[in-house]
Amino acid sequence: TANGFSVVYVDVDIVFRRPLALDGIVDTFAWVLWSSGVVVAPGSSEVVDMWYAAGRSMKYRHQRRVENGRVVNCCDQEALIYTLLEVQSTGYPFHTWPDDVIADCGEIGGEEAVATHYNCIGNVTDELRPVQKARAMRKNGHWLVNNSKQCSDYALL
Repeated sequence: TANGFSVVYVDVDIVFRRPLALDGIVDTFAWVLWSSGVVVAPGSSEVVDMWYAAGRSMKYRHQRRVENGRVVNCCDQEALIYTLLEVQSTGYPFHTWPDDVIADCGEIGGEEAVATHYNCIGNVTDELRPVQKARAMRKNGHWLVNNSKQCSDYALL
């Protein structure tokens, strides 16, 4: 958004069943509560600037950790959460969808759920984690890849 255009970011392991309502929030930063899996950022978003600055400056030092042999210290989910908690106290407007709008951990969720996030499946260091997620998607009827046998059979590995 530094160049002034809007961004909708969605984790690659989120499968939508119906549209997420964006009515009335086009010019407002939006996220799903406690998750950076879906972020809507309007052009030149001050929230994105603060989130990025918080990550780069290590403002929330407890966020620094080693994951898969790399140090995570910038612009991650924790920096977003703490930035929004700080921003909220100033009255800066942003939109929060309830966390049940996108069900976690491969769960289908209730009637309010518009999507399933296949996070927290498998260990982040397991090289077969993508296969485990594909299996969960297939079990839920969300593995719709069928343009080649190799791709469609991936979830069967």
